[in-house]
Amino acid sequence: MDSDVEGAAAIGDSVFEAAKTDEQKIKSYILNSNIQQSLGNIQGAIKYATIGDRLAQLTGYNRWRAVFSKMLATNFRELGLYEQSRAYLATAERMCDLLDDADVRADIQIELFQEKALYKMNTRSYRVALELLDSAKRLIALDSESNSTLRLKKAANYHLQGICELELGNADLSYELMHTSLSFLSEVDRNIIPFVYRGLAEHHLKLSNLDSCKHYLDYTSAYIIKPGRLRLKELYTATSAKYYMLSGNDKMANEFLQKQQVLDADRYLIGQEISSRIIMELRKEDLENRKYKLLFWWCISVASVIVILLLVYQIRFSRFNRVIVTTNLNYREEPRKQELSTHLAQENRSSTESSGTDSELNIALETETRLIRELSALEHENFFLERDLTLNKLAGRLSSNQKYVSHIIKKYRNLDFNDYLQHKKIIYLLEKINADHTLLDYKLAYLAELSGFSSHSKFTTAFKSVMGKTPSQYIEEIRSEVSI
Repeated sequence: MDSDVEGAAAIGDSVFEAAKTDEQKIKSYILNSNIQQSLGNIQGAIKYATIGDRLAQLTGYNRWRAVFSKMLATNFRELGLYEQSRAYLATAERMCDLLDDADVRADIQIELFQEKALYKMNTRSYRVALELLDSAKRLIALDSESNSTLRLKKAANYHLQGICELELGNADLSYELMHTSLSFLSEVDRNIIPFVYRGLAEHHLKLSNLDSCKHYLDYTSAYIIKPGRLRLKELYTATSAKYYMLSGNDKMANEFLQKQQVLDADRYLIGQEISSRIIMELRKEDLENRKYKLLFWWCISVASVIVILLLVYQIRFSRFNRVIVTTNLNYREEPRKQELSTHLAQENRSSTESSGTDSELNIALETETRLIRELSALEHENFFLERDLTLNKLAGRLSSNQKYVSHIIKKYRNLDFNDYLQHKKIIYLLEKINADHTLLDYKLAYLAELSGFSSHSKFTTAFKSVMGKTPSQYIEEIRSEVSI
């Protein structure tokens, strides 16, 4: 209950401490995430949901992964972090398809349809949103149980349908749907009731019924006194500003417009903070992976050197034994002995020359570690975007020689220098596009310049070499995915 949500937070902590099995811990994370969201602590809600999602992934609970992914999709959408939201929504749908229990699958699908409808409503695609809500309604009708969770889902569905119909100009149907939503709710359902009241206020506002609009706004205001509830406050403030504009009270209208700007700024700051934390966690994870990869290859290198030394020792020992045997059997034959000595001298000379060649690339471990560490640091600075970069210049920046640097790139990046540069440039561009989908609308010449290529043709050739398709083909595929 909203009136004692702080007490609920204490209960949530107690439930977590009492949890013994993995599934009990997962359920406690769901409870704590929901409690934190009710308190308005969306960072805490995301934290609990993220930890629970990881535990569900490690333990193989597809059902709970679907639940956590849907929760995270909702949280990120409300913060305006649509890329992360879409990723979690796709994960939720994928996990849902893996569930064997048809009832559980349908229960989660109802929420997924409603979440996708909210996406469409954000882009003013109300008819598409209504189709998704009709799909949710059909699944709700198939559920024979009559519990509080199903009741809330029915109420949410009618409320969202009412908002869509209101925006499409069907005022009477909208009013009927929102009152139907209220009929499923009781006083304890404080998470949904104020949203319905705000919807009814919008309904009367569109009909210029200002007294009725104010009546429902007053109802809504009683639910936003406590901290949090950022989305409800945004909707309430926007409707109130429009109400006072129509009432001719410019002073109050300006006050609510200023409040709306503050709320927008708060949401933006929270979104930036969470987005930055996600990026930092990904970078930390990437650095950890690179560290373990470096350690792995170092162990492989040491093991390879030991095996080679053992093979060389075995070969030379066998050769020495053959020489001794041959010499003992033919000690009276001087010409034979002289020939054997000459042959052995040639072999030893060849072996010495070969050993000298190998030693040229026998880099000290300290030097090798320094080079790969400094190369990784340069990669984080995107050094590969420099137009006139050569192997010699890179060697100079690493205070080494071309042979060592080339060896390091081949050993740790599995590419020669030119292929390595092309690969890094293309990966850099893909990361930029993934972070900012507006780049999909730019010309290829601009993308080529952005990724450090001197010409459109070199960019196209490199892109196809790395991705197996042309830039145009790749961009069309991403556009199709984004538009879904």
